[in-house]
Amino acid sequence: MTDARILIVEDEEALRLDLVDLLQGEGYDVLDRGDGGEAIAAIELFRPRLVVCDVQLPSLGGIGILKAVRSSRIASPIMIMMTAYGDHETIETLRSLGAKECLIKPVSFDELLAAVERNLSGVEADVTGQFAVDVPPAPAVPVASPVADAPAILVVEDEADLAAEMAELFDSFGHVAACAGSVDAALAKLREYPSLKGALVDLGLGTESGLDLIRRVAQDPELAARHLKFLVLSGRTPDAEEISALPIMPSGCLSKPARIADIVSFANGL
Repeated sequence: MTDARILIVEDEEALRLDLVDLLQGEGYDVLDRGDGGEAIAAIELFRPRLVVCDVQLPSLGGIGILKAVRSSRIASPIMIMMTAYGDHETIETLRSLGAKECLIKPVSFDELLAAVERNLSGVEADVTGQFAVDVPPAPAVPVASPVADAPAILVVEDEADLAAEMAELFDSFGHVAACAGSVDAALAKLREYPSLKGALVDLGLGTESGLDLIRRVAQDPELAARHLKFLVLSGRTPDAEEISALPIMPSGCLSKPARIADIVSFANGL
């Protein structure tokens, strides 16, 4: 039993409350927040010893929280991150930003308890070895040189939280990103920022298609003259004939969840 203070950061309320009950049952002093911005405030105000944090959150994602904690003047809590993406690049990115341990969703209660006890007791977990069994080693992702504040890549995604998370990912690798949630918004951003050189485009944008954006860019003489590059993300395999008929051929089509290395490689090539 322990009275160590723990902060749970998870936007799925049912899961968050289950985790609170689980840890309180073990004697921990538990706080919980469902929003990234609220989590930062709670860390500064209540100084938890350990934080269990989901990567994908409203307003500010887990990557943003890690960066805020790392740059804070207060003593940094132990950060345990939960993510649905278990590839080598995601884990290494989170660890490089300060995550002590990374758990792959869905996380069992026994797994979470073991991670909490392990980190609070100061026992070093062999996390790298844990993932090496299932995830083949991948080459290091090159980090781009620092860039100016003008965005170079556009994230076109109608799920605002996911778009923000992708923008944070690009930022952590030295790329400034802008976000748009629809085809019209994406066209407006492209016209607003001549610095944009390419776009990461979700295939499904509500009632629209990310491919419609590519077609409309090709029809706009000013935008077409900029030779913009596109990387398509999709939860399904795009129709090969539809892709081949596009007036601008995408640099690639990736299935969700995509490897961080592939996404960052696209940005590095802009």
